Amino acid sequence: MTKDSTSTAKPSGNAKLVNLKDIERSDKFRCRKQENAKTVKEYADVFADYEESLKEGEHPVYPFPPVGIWKDNTGQYHLVTGFHRYAAAEAAGRTNIEAEEIFGTEEDVLLYAIKDNRTHGLKLRYGDLKYAIGKALELSGGKTAGAIAKELGYTRSYVYRIEKELSTCGHLDKSDTLIGASGKTHSKKERAKKRPKPSQEVKSEVKSNLLHFANTIGNFTEKADRTYIFNEILDWVKREKKKLREKKAKAGAAKKPSKKATKKKKTAKKK
Repeated sequence: MTKDSTSTAKPSGNAKLVNLKDIERSDKFRCRKQENAKTVKEYADVFADYEESLKEGEHPVYPFPPVGIWKDNTGQYHLVTGFHRYAAAEAAGRTNIEAEEIFGTEEDVLLYAIKDNRTHGLKLRYGDLKYAIGKALELSGGKTAGAIAKELGYTRSYVYRIEKELSTCGHLDKSDTLIGASGKTHSKKERAKKRPKPSQEVKSEVKSNLLHFANTIGNFTEKADRTYIFNEILDWVKREKKKLREKKAKAGAAKKPSKKATKKKKTAKKK
């Protein structure tokens, strides 16, 4: 589901205590629909133990990583990461929290927040991911699912599925001009033309074969047999995909002129 990704938003690397009232906890960078009450209580208890140790004259290590904050053009701080920690600090009666500033544009910082929530703290559920990625798609200024997937480190198909669900429900309104993962811009009409659609005969044939296959699989009751069959199918799909990639690569190489031909053209032009 995931792959390597890059990000232009960067943390400052310097944590500092910031007053809770100076940080706006809005939905701007929120990656979950709501905080988990159980997690907030657990974190609040940790904060309470930390405060108790301080009162007893001890020097305990700060119990949590710093939350991420972003400063807008007016100088207002916005909470980027650590919504559970922020809520726990409030519940524990704290007035400040250790924070680290995140630098970047609003769009880049939102993508940073989604990736941070994916790898730290409470795991994002599918509903939360759909909520967060939907905001990223809205804020992206026309970027395609592939471009967003590349930024977040998810596969294109995963982000496209979320985009399709949101578009079907009418929760996503994207611009007519799209920006791909390579940075090239194209219209929705141009993109649609490039996608060949299968004929009705092919659709019917595939559907019929799939139904026959499903009925055949139903005859096997042993789990080991079913697992073997599905693994064989997956291996076949991988082999076919590899063949297609190799075919495309050869076709692309055939279109490119050889180095000798290029040199001959340059020599002819000079003459």
